Amino acid sequence: MPHLDFDHVNQTLIVSLSTAETFLALFGTIVIPFSQIRAVRALPGEAYSHFKGMGVYIPGVMNFATLNRSVNGKPEIYLYSSPLKTVGIDLAGHSHFEKVFIEVPDLTPQQVVQLIMEEAGLSDPKKEA
Repeated sequence: MPHLDFDHVNQTLIVSLSTAETFLALFGTIVIPFSQIRAVRALPGEAYSHFKGMGVYIPGVMNFATLNRSVNGKPEIYLYSSPLKTVGIDLAGHSHFEKVFIEVPDLTPQQVVQLIMEEAGLSDPKKEA
């Protein structure tokens, strides 16, 4: 399972990967500057589509990292075993990834979205409307 850390000195979100994920993704951590977070979404549709596209229909049986190339050439990284506990982070200008999808087993996806938005100083579009 990925682990999230917030580095306020360097203004970054750090996604630390487990051993199996690190082996497959070839990254020990994914460092995301707060300024490159374009959006944070709970239960993104891409996570479920990717899950079914891998031929898996039962949550919990796929727990590895996969990379998918996007239209822009930068990959999307999927780090979860169940699309029902997933948060998607859309990035702008990141050197490696366009999107990062992570599983959040301890909190609800909406709680993690709120936490990332608060820690990164992002505005909540619902509150602005």
